[in-house]
Amino acid sequence: MAPQPMTLCEIGPRGAQVEIGCPLQLNRLYELRLNFGVDTVVALARVAHCGICRVEQGHVTYRAGLEFNAPGEHVALVIADFVQSAQSSQQAPRAYPEGELAPLD
Repeated sequence: MAPQPMTLCEIGPRGAQVEIGCPLQLNRLYELRLNFGVDTVVALARVAHCGICRVEQGHVTYRAGLEFNAPGEHVALVIADFVQSAQSSQQAPRAYPEGELAPLD
């Protein structure tokens, strides 16, 4: 399977919630690529859960919970900075980064 675009819904130091157009296999490792503007990070993540969240005009969207698998120091710092910035902002919430997901073969 080629890398699939996905929408990041939530992120924290231990994992993320994403929406994607195809089902993800439970317990499978995926490469999660996130573009934080200046920084693009790649983390390995295990699928903890996945299910249908929306069906619109014949298009199915799945929501999956991903658990990071020992993210590197740089990845952890970029994510922590993003989370801290979003929590401390008193303005509109900061937009989540763009990303894609690819299975590890």
